Amino acid sequence: MVEQQPPRVRPGRPRTLDPQRGRRERLRRAVLASRARVEVRLRVGPPTPGGPGEPGPGPADAERLSAALAQLSRAEDSRSLEIGWALLNAADDLVTSTYTDDEVNAAIVVLRQQIDHGEISGWRQKAIADLLDHVTPPGAVPPPGDPVPGYGMPTRASDRVLLLQALRLRNNHYDLGHHTLRVSATRRVWLLIIGIVLLGVGAAVAWGDVRQPGDILVSGRVIGGVLVAGMLGAVTSAIQRLAVDPQTSVVLQLGSFTATVTRLFVGAVAALTVYLAHRGGILSFPGTHALPLLILASFGAGFAERLVVFHGKSA
Repeated sequence: MVEQQPPRVRPGRPRTLDPQRGRRERLRRAVLASRARVEVRLRVGPPTPGGPGEPGPGPADAERLSAALAQLSRAEDSRSLEIGWALLNAADDLVTSTYTDDEVNAAIVVLRQQIDHGEISGWRQKAIADLLDHVTPPGAVPPPGDPVPGYGMPTRASDRVLLLQALRLRNNHYDLGHHTLRVSATRRVWLLIIGIVLLGVGAAVAWGDVRQPGDILVSGRVIGGVLVAGMLGAVTSAIQRLAVDPQTSVVLQLGSFTATVTRLFVGAVAALTVYLAHRGGILSFPGTHALPLLILASFGAGFAERLVVFHGKSA
């Protein structure tokens, strides 16, 4: 029997403004739930339809379950959400290798439901469905023996291999989702920093030109202020879109950063177009409020960055 360790109690931490707090709490709860299932399995063995499990798992299963507990401990101590979820999924793989026939059937049903409800998408969905199509049909009696897993006559041993591969694909899909959220959060922070800098530059330029007499709309500083306002509008638009739907805005490919920087230039060009339209008489901002209206129109033109669409290969 494997000796059980008492649960560790983490010292309390002062509450801080942590944007990842909700995701860390979900990871913590997932680790605790998985740990509880593993510890019960180590004590009483796998569940059986007729009641409690056996007195305990076999030596091989006990070794895998102990390794799963070690992975869960590392996931709990990890400072990275991405690494924490990867370790949790690795622990689940070890537990899956100890499944009974009934647990294999139940896991297959759950995977099929996740596919039907659209929780898994892309090529992984097709790959998982193909793997599940080659497991033993419900109610069928698999032949004896333990052949090399393949696409021939299925057995319970091959079913476990196919299920494990399907679960790894599903967990990989979830890992990619967490990585996408992390990249999205990083990009929002950098866009916010750039936006604050541009806002300060634009305010300084506008304040300096307002205090000067004459036709201020023809000075180089005003043109610079117009460009800054357009880039600031592009940054604001990009932050809003990233916050609403990070999945469609973050592309985990080389070139996605180029697409991000390109949005600034698109915003600047759109603002310059507004300025030239004003100078050409197409747009008119009469009166003493001409400069503020021009800056405001340039800021709105920066939202043209939404025309930038980066098409990368599907992750």
